[in-house]
Amino acid sequence: MPYVVRITSDDKDMAYKNNNGKMLTADQAIVCSAARCARSSYANHDNSMSNYDNDVKLAERLVGSEPMHLSPFEHQARAFNDESERESNSSNFRNFFQQRKAIEKSIWHYEINS
Repeated sequence: MPYVVRITSDDKDMAYKNNNGKMLTADQAIVCSAARCARSSYANHDNSMSNYDNDVKLAERLVGSEPMHLSPFEHQARAFNDESERESNSSNFRNFFQQRKAIEKSIWHYEINS
């Protein structure tokens, strides 16, 4: 996930941190990463760092717009779980399931304010 600090925990699972060091769930990291990908085209002109609260607001606008603006969610991806998933969810990332597909297919319903 671009623009999110990724760490490896003791049990070798992936974990994520916000810019302030707060631990993030995978869903929270997806939201931050997508918002930061969207924001990359227009820097914070006051030189401030992005933070979770501002990322949530931007992600809500991306997903809540009509039509949805999902291109920033193309950058968060995971390997396919199985062959059937590959057949029905292949996109422009070979061998990876893009978060955009999960949103388009209503597979991912994350309460951003949770």
